[in-house]
Amino acid sequence: MDRTLSLQIALPLAMRDWLNEFMHSILRISKKSTLAEQRLRQSEERFMKAFHASPLPISISTQAEARFVDVNDAFLHMLGFERQQVIGNTAGDLDFWADPSSRTRMLTQLGEGKGVKMMPARFRTRSGEYREGNVSAELIELSGVPCILAITQDLTETKRLEKQLLQAQKMDAIGQMIGGIAHDFNNMLSVIIGHSDLSQQHQFLCDPITENITQIKKAAKRAASFIRQLLAFSSERLFYPRVLDINSVVASLNEMLRHMLGQDIVLTFKPAGASVYINADLGQFEQLLMNVVLNARDAMAVGGQIRVETEVMEVIHPHVDRYGTIPPGQYVALSVTDSGCGMNEKELAHIFEPLFTTKHGGTGLGLATVRQILKRSNGHAWVHSVPGEGTTFRFYFPRIKFPANVPYPQNDESPAIGGTETILVAEDDEPVRRVIAELLRSAGYCVLEAVTPEHAMELFSLNAGRVDLLLTDAVMSEMSGLQLAKKLRVSQPKLKVLLVTGYGPDLIARYGALMSDTKYMEKPFTRDVLLRKVRVALDEEPKREDSLG
Repeated sequence: MDRTLSLQIALPLAMRDWLNEFMHSILRISKKSTLAEQRLRQSEERFMKAFHASPLPISISTQAEARFVDVNDAFLHMLGFERQQVIGNTAGDLDFWADPSSRTRMLTQLGEGKGVKMMPARFRTRSGEYREGNVSAELIELSGVPCILAITQDLTETKRLEKQLLQAQKMDAIGQMIGGIAHDFNNMLSVIIGHSDLSQQHQFLCDPITENITQIKKAAKRAASFIRQLLAFSSERLFYPRVLDINSVVASLNEMLRHMLGQDIVLTFKPAGASVYINADLGQFEQLLMNVVLNARDAMAVGGQIRVETEVMEVIHPHVDRYGTIPPGQYVALSVTDSGCGMNEKELAHIFEPLFTTKHGGTGLGLATVRQILKRSNGHAWVHSVPGEGTTFRFYFPRIKFPANVPYPQNDESPAIGGTETILVAEDDEPVRRVIAELLRSAGYCVLEAVTPEHAMELFSLNAGRVDLLLTDAVMSEMSGLQLAKKLRVSQPKLKVLLVTGYGPDLIARYGALMSDTKYMEKPFTRDVLLRKVRVALDEEPKREDSLG
């Protein structure tokens, strides 16, 4: 017979009831204990899942020795360690606190029973880079051992983007400032170059003053080139494609580039022997070259060599690489080779991405801008680099044969022909207006000078039907040149218009004064350029009345 049953039979009824209640209590306690253990295990499982899945770097270390018990993947990714390198080691072993006093301050606050909330800290990764963030920490108990649970908010990328935004805003402000300064400088240079041209007309070849005037004009043209390149480098220009001889463009930039590189870097240029004409925006092509050359300079900490080359290349079969496909065809290739530090495969894969940079304090926008300029010019990129051996950037532009009738030639040597037509000159800068008028009169034109847009409308009305061309500053104090042209075309729809400005094209667009190149002339200009532009504007076929809209 079962002993329990025998016991129940032998015991009095009251005792049996008490025993049954006692055993049921034990069973209930056992069940509650099991349930508590299950809940505890589930809670631990949920914590560990959240711990390892968190995008924020989290670590658990012992309070006494600061020895790491566990870390999540985000922590490892932030600092660049493997798990086996961290677990069991201390923060001192890993030496990732860039400022050890920050860790001391955290431990002190925890020892005083205070939690740590969003404490700024800097960390040194395994590769030697630095990360910035905010640390929050609390004391916890793990298997009876006091531990520190630390959560880090990595702010490195956020701070980098903030710096880049501030840099972009600063560059935009600088661009606007340069645009305004360029306008005044270009006006002054227009006067210098214009009077130089007028003076040369009255000098004999043997006159010693002729050489002085030639040097004045040459210096003014160099200053004008510098202003144009400064505008291209500091602001977003609109896209004005034209036929360019890139050998001439690179040669004209050589002196400026040498000044930018410094004496410890040797710059050489090897031009192609064949014609190297492409269709591209002059300012943006110059910006592309400057960005790449400056990028090469930054890759050479202690000086070195940069070699720029142009050559004609033919692609027989489509070439496909990480930067896209270069289709078959004839190209003009522009190569920039440096003897700098080079790049690895990981860096090469991202160099044209916006905000990616390998330079300390760089914006990551230089090569991204190059990529955009290439796209707009139907160009392609090829890059080769070996760490420690330098880098070669090669850009492929579709080659074009220089046609007989090019709307935007780089070097227009066509004769500067005058005429007898009547030209209304509207320019609110008196010295500029006077030199333009004198240059035009020297070529046989009849010139009406207007001080303001209102004055121009008065002269136009007094000479109804006689004005053949309006030559106007694109931006004036009372109204833009475009607005003036629209008003005059109400009574003379076929009036020819030539806009002139000393601002960069991007600033002109803000005033709504953007026109095609044959009706747009940048200051400063020589007598020959002025006469050619005027002749083209006068001789072109009339366009619809709404062409200025």
